Amino acid sequence: MPSQAESAVANHHVAAVDRLATGFALRRFEPELEAEYRDFSYRSYRQTRRVAICLLLASFLAFFTFDLLLLYSVGANPITLPVMLVRLCALLIIVFAAYRVLKSPDVATGYRWIPIGLGCLSLGMLLVTLIYHQGLEQMQLPYGLEGMMLIQIVIFVPIGYSYRNSLYLGIATLLCTGLALQLTSSGESPIQYLTSLAYLTLATIAAATAGYCQEH
Repeated sequence: MPSQAESAVANHHVAAVDRLATGFALRRFEPELEAEYRDFSYRSYRQTRRVAICLLLASFLAFFTFDLLLLYSVGANPITLPVMLVRLCALLIIVFAAYRVLKSPDVATGYRWIPIGLGCLSLGMLLVTLIYHQGLEQMQLPYGLEGMMLIQIVIFVPIGYSYRNSLYLGIATLLCTGLALQLTSSGESPIQYLTSLAYLTLATIAAATAGYCQEH
């Protein structure tokens, strides 16, 4: 039988949950209960994090393959080597962050290294997008923001990380992408630029909405 103190704590937690039952997912529990919830949520998604890391590494191999195919199809060009260097640097940081997350299953380690990995992933893809944007524009080849759309989806994949922090990173990635493309665009038509940015915005909203429902 639970003690009187345990019953009081349990009733207090139930009351705290009831107060948020119809609230927004961005709200927080009381500090003690919030910490317990974050720890439970983080540990519950341990297997999902492993799968997500494997898929992320596989996607890097696919992108490397795409870079090599582009090099083979268009011959020597000034963009392939910088792109591959950026991808390699991002990959090394992400692999180290993944190693730290998998080695130490505590929530403090995860909340320290997951944003580093996701932030590096976003920044790396943004730099690659800008390099391709400039190079392919000069070669009059088609380009888009498909890579950034994938990044926005990855940011909101449920792996036990805070939805609030994922939302901050997703919004920051969207704003930085739009600003960077606007500053580096030269002969691109406004319609093409706005269309690409609109698709990226829709992808961000869709991913954020799915993450919100999961968090709620």
